[in-house]
Formats: sequence, structure tokens, C-alpha cells
Amino acid sequence: MVGVLFCLVGSYGAGALSVHDPTAHWPVLGSLRHGSGPQVALTFVYIGVAVLLVSWLFLGRVIRNGQSTPSPRELLATCAWWGVPLLLSIPLFSRDVWSYAAQAHLTAAGLDPYQAGPDQMPGPYLDEVQRVWVDSPAPYGPLWLSAGRLIGLATGNHVYVTAICMRLLSVLGVLLLARYLPRLARAFGGDPRMALWLVLANPLLLLHLVSGGHNDALMMGLGVAGLALVVERRHWAIGVVLVTLGVAVKAPIALVLAFCVPMHAATVGGQKAWWRALARVGGVALVTFTIVTLASGFGLGWVTHLNTAGDLVSWVSVSTGLALLGSRIGHLFGFGGLTDPLVSAFRLSGELVAIALAGLLWIGVCRQQPINISRVARALGMALTVLVLLGPIVQPWYLLWPLSILAAVPLTPRWQTVIAGVTVWASLLVTPQGATLFNHPIAVGAATVAAIVGALVVLGPQDQAPMGTRPGPRGTLATTKS
Repeated sequence: MVGVLFCLVGSYGAGALSVHDPTAHWPVLGSLRHGSGPQVALTFVYIGVAVLLVSWLFLGRVIRNGQSTPSPRELLATCAWWGVPLLLSIPLFSRDVWSYAAQAHLTAAGLDPYQAGPDQMPGPYLDEVQRVWVDSPAPYGPLWLSAGRLIGLATGNHVYVTAICMRLLSVLGVLLLARYLPRLARAFGGDPRMALWLVLANPLLLLHLVSGGHNDALMMGLGVAGLALVVERRHWAIGVVLVTLGVAVKAPIALVLAFCVPMHAATVGGQKAWWRALARVGGVALVTFTIVTLASGFGLGWVTHLNTAGDLVSWVSVSTGLALLGSRIGHLFGFGGLTDPLVSAFRLSGELVAIALAGLLWIGVCRQQPINISRVARALGMALTVLVLLGPIVQPWYLLWPLSILAAVPLTPRWQTVIAGVTVWASLLVTPQGATLFNHPIAVGAATVAAIVGALVVLGPQDQAPMGTRPGPRGTLATTKS
């Protein structure tokens, strides 16, 4: 919490500051905006991030030791102490929440967010939008934009208040994760405490989804909540509705909706279970999405903007990285001007490969007889991982998409350490103002060393229950049936 408080204070001088920020003239905190204040604030943020990362790693070590570990309820309390102070911060590590506010203002004014960008309404909202997105139509679903329209109508021209409300929408997704992730872990045979550590206490979630306010949080929260209800059988239809609402926020969670079919088929049983599950899940999803789309009045224009990446080009995306490598090789042989066409071609190829691999994973689990819930969960996590890595751009918080599923299944200590190392690495490669450092070799090298040393030294090889088991109520081992 001390680390989080350092981030909170530092955000007032080094965060994604508003052009029309009313806090600029506050006593004490306002001084971080003037003179040497920004440098002091930046130092505060990085000290806070370092303390948070080390604290998170040591918390994981305590959980992995398996003796006198905190209960899920205690872990939820810890996550609250770590996360709530960030609700008072200036947005950190991204300016996207200001874009959300501009889109809310635009939809409240009656413009079509799938045809017009923020530049169609000059004024204080446009002043806050990152330059690369000023003319970009919204790539988000009708549910997110409908909620934004209601917020825009309620807040009017108060940019700061609109941004805060949009961030609270994302926090709603975090609350859904807190409620349903432990239940999902129990259903998949994982350890709820490990799931909470890997996802809810994860610095990427705290810094990017709570402070940064990304709508991925609401997408993930609805997806995890819906999937938990589908697996628990009793309220499977409500679960499908929730996952479909997640799709209406942001498209990638549609993979979860697809894997709800084998999940539900495993609980239906009997002959033709798969076809019955497909009809049920597909029917509920179609009706839900149709109602949301018609009620919003926005139509399906967002589908054409799903691949919006602006001018962002980073080697972290496998497809984009291969394109950049090919361009560099072509330049060595005297072929210039290859970057743009190669990036476009490789990105399209990457998306097609991702769709094909996800489809193969889905078909593979659907053909199981009987269907194994745990295997379906692993296949879903792998499909989301492929979607992230082969997508046109990879932002650090995108790694939370597959992790929100994979953390709920039993993981070996080695994979836990790998996930921890990647979390540390990704957390260090975005500036508090929202600029990525993936193209800065020194920053990448330093983050890599910190990730490897931190994960191996703090976590290290630990005794851990074998896969398929989880700690019982008093430290005993309870066998979990998949």
C-alpha cells in the first residue's frame, strides 16, 4: 500500500495529466506540476511501482509456501487496500480514459461514434485526446458506448468528471473479477488464492485497469462472471448473457462465448449434448446481442474498426515484429519503403493464423468424449494468448485477457514464475504518461534483468502441490476432480 500511495502522489505531477486539470492549483499536490515538481513526481511513481512489484512477488511467495497462507477473503481485503487509493489518482500509464470521455461526449451529442472521431467536436474534450486517436472512430461495442452516452448526458461539459465516471465503469469489471474469479478457480480445480494473486493483485491490473481505467476490465469481468455461471450449471443462461454483454463492450471476449458451448455441453450430458449446447448458447447470445445493439441505436459499424491500431507499431506483436524484421533485412539488401506494406500484410496474416489456431483449439475440445472442463479452460486460455500475441498491437494489459482464465486452472511453479516475470517486465515498459518503451533497448534490457532477477530470487523454486490438487481448509491437500 505504501508503494500505491507513492504512485498516487506522483500521479499529480507525472500522470496522464489533463490539459484543463482543476488539481493544478491545489496546495501541495499542485506544486508537483511546476518547477522541479514533475521530476520529483516521476521519481515517486517509479519508487511506488518498484515497491508494488516487490510486494506482489513476496505475496506470491507466501501463497506458494502453502503454510499459514492468507485466505481468499484476506487476499480480497489486501487487493482492496492496494487498489482503492488508485481511484484517487490522476490516470496513470495511459491517456485512453480521456478518449473514452471524448467518445461519451460525442455520443451524448447525437453523433455516430462509428463514423466520427473526437475531432468532429472541438473543445475541451478534444484537447485531452492523444493525437494518434483524434480522428479515429470508436472500436468498442454498443454496450460500452451506450453507458458512455448516459454518462456524457449526466456530466455535460465537465471533462474531469466524465473521465472519473468512465474509470468507475472499468472498476465495476474489477469488482466482478473479485466476486467470480475464486468461483471459477474452484470450478476448474485451481487454487482461488493463486488466481487472486495472479490476476486481482497483479500490478498490471492495478496500474492499467484501476488507475488507467481501461475498459478491458469490464470486458474481462463480464467474461469471467458469465463463464463461472455457465460452469456452475444453475444459471447458465444468465452466464451466457453476461459473456455476450462482455462482447458488446469489446470483441476479444467472443472467444469465451465460443468456449461456453463445450463448457455447457459438459454439464448437459446425454446424446447430442454438443448440439443442444450449441443451440442454447447460440440462441441466448444472439437474442442478447440483438437487443443490446437495437437498444443502443449504434448498429454494427464497430465491426469495421476492430483492428484500429493507429500509428502504433511495436515488435512485441509477433506479426508486427516479423514485419519489422523483414523490413530491416530488405533495407540491408537495398530495398527501401517495405515497412508499411509488410506490416499490413503480416498483421493480416497474423490475424488469420490466430483465428485458425483458436478454431483448432475449439474443435479439439469439442471432440472430446467426455468433455473435460479443465482442458476446455486451458484451451480457452491458449486461444486468448494466441489472439493477443498475433494481434496487430500488444499492450501490456492485454496479457491479463488469457491470464484471467489460465490463473483459474492448476499451474506448475515454473509457469507461475514465468507469469510473474512477464508481469514485472511489462509493468516497467510504459511511462506514467502512457508512452511505451518497447523500442528503447536500454529500457527493455533493464526491465528484462529486473524481471528475471525479481521472479527467480523472490519466488524461486518452491514446494508446490501437484497439478490437480489444491490446499484444503487447514493446509491439507484436497484432491480436485476435473
